[in-house]
Amino acid sequence: MISTRVMKFEALMKLVDNGELEEAREIAQSYVEAQPRNFVGYLCLAYVAFAGDKDKVAAEAYVEETLRHDPRCEEAMRLGVMIWTDSDNAAKEKYYIEQGMRYASREAFYPYRMGILLEAENLTEAAPYFEKAAGLDARNADCVGKYSNVMYQLGKKKVARDYMQRALGLDPNHTENVRNFAQWSFEDGHFKMARDLSERALKTKHDAESARLVRQAAPTSNWLVAMVLRIGLLFIAPFKGRKTFAKNDAGLRVRPLDFVHTAILH
Repeated sequence: MISTRVMKFEALMKLVDNGELEEAREIAQSYVEAQPRNFVGYLCLAYVAFAGDKDKVAAEAYVEETLRHDPRCEEAMRLGVMIWTDSDNAAKEKYYIEQGMRYASREAFYPYRMGILLEAENLTEAAPYFEKAAGLDARNADCVGKYSNVMYQLGKKKVARDYMQRALGLDPNHTENVRNFAQWSFEDGHFKMARDLSERALKTKHDAESARLVRQAAPTSNWLVAMVLRIGLLFIAPFKGRKTFAKNDAGLRVRPLDFVHTAILH
């Protein structure tokens, strides 16, 4: 059964998201005035400030007031994470993530966000958080696919493929997952699979990256091209870094087989 607090909060969220900001603000304030020691009004004001006013400072202040009245309010902790996601203040985002993992330990959202926060600096440290998120929400193609991709970057290809098969079983047309699997298949010499997945990626999202995957895989239908690429794979494999993609000084993506592939086509 959905609690009254959740129903009130969800109803207010809809008002804010529909642009009815003043009405939402009045309702939230009425909750505070009616029950000043109840957290629901402050939680609602936090959402008005965050999603309506775009005022992170005020939103966090209301989140903290919410947590002062109910330290276990999961909606407030989640909102705290959202306030500081993609901001310059990673410490604040981490604080709310840690609170969420402490009080809402069955929610995949918090370990997933912790993994996102850590992956740019240390993929090895991020991996256990993505694994936990994939375990907590095994029906979520984002969580399962993300863990799969991290495992591939760390060189755990069997684990990566197992999890990617699960992810695509959950959502066969998940654009990022299909693209990743297409690229891995090409790099691992599974060219028929790479061609099929690339075509699926293009049908899922007809953009430059999907088109690139198709152009990359299409020539492998020629047996000579496929043979030369497989030979190239044997030579390149010992020198490949753990990450699928590397960046050059110009900020462009360089893929391990780009040079071999270009030489064949020209």
